[in-house]
Amino acid sequence: MNRSKRIDLDYRLDSGAAISGAWSLRVPVYAYQIVNPAAPKIFRARKPSDFRWAGLPGGVLLAKGWNEGPLTAVRRYVATQHAAEILTASTACDVDDDDKLLEFVNTWGVLGCVGPFRDLGYWDSVALTRDELRTVGRLARWLSAMQGNRWTSPDIPRLSERVLRASWGLERKIGRVRRGEAWAAFGHELNQRLDGVAVYPSLGLHLRRVSGRVRNTSVSPELHPRCLRELLWVELWRAATASEVVLRECHGCRGFFSVAVTNHKKRYCSILCKNRAGTRRWYKKPANRRKLSQKRRSMADTLVNGQKKVLAEPRRAW
Repeated sequence: MNRSKRIDLDYRLDSGAAISGAWSLRVPVYAYQIVNPAAPKIFRARKPSDFRWAGLPGGVLLAKGWNEGPLTAVRRYVATQHAAEILTASTACDVDDDDKLLEFVNTWGVLGCVGPFRDLGYWDSVALTRDELRTVGRLARWLSAMQGNRWTSPDIPRLSERVLRASWGLERKIGRVRRGEAWAAFGHELNQRLDGVAVYPSLGLHLRRVSGRVRNTSVSPELHPRCLRELLWVELWRAATASEVVLRECHGCRGFFSVAVTNHKKRYCSILCKNRAGTRRWYKKPANRRKLSQKRRSMADTLVNGQKKVLAEPRRAW
């Protein structure tokens, strides 16, 4: 009688290394526009049940020229290498402003809130995109308040709200147990969003060619989320589970970015945000504005080769 040995496979993957190396998602970005109401042509030759989302308020995000032949992406990029930047941009985006929403989508691509996934990148629902971005921003503010020990912050829901009663049955007043209950409620809501995330494993091949011939081959595990929406939830999950980093609100764009726990001085997500904030502070002072106006008038009155040279208005960064 043959006795089979029990083999326990270890599927654990370090989240820090995986999010930058093993995770992989290539996203095509097209030139998008908001079409409201949705063009009826997207229903032709396809299942109408797959496109019920097109009738939602707000219209749809459509790639320009989608019905004029094969589309050419403006750019393609590996979204997993910019997951932290995308989370910051999504939390800083004013989703109620169509121009801001289009700016986000034309920079990073559509979230992929609706299927079918084979057509991902051509279109998306405006209403569902706004709902996802609002929820990501709300949970990011919630997480940042807990990580910063701001337990009286309005970003943390009150313990008597529906999410606590329905999921945990917690009816206690604010007290010592508030921290645990807030984390439990946050975890329950984030898990509901992660429940629909599907990650596909694949074998990453790294070929080394010498004179046109393969001389060396190495393999590595790779995990592929299906769309940008799922990547956002995975990045928020990583920010909640990492012990060495916390989410902090940028004083410039008001987005949330990851920073080391020991770094108490960083207040801006990037040098660009820091420079823009400094320019706004400088321009708010009346003396600086007067000085700038005088400088512009003196430059406009400068004679070059006997002709008056009128300089164009400099482009502001705020």
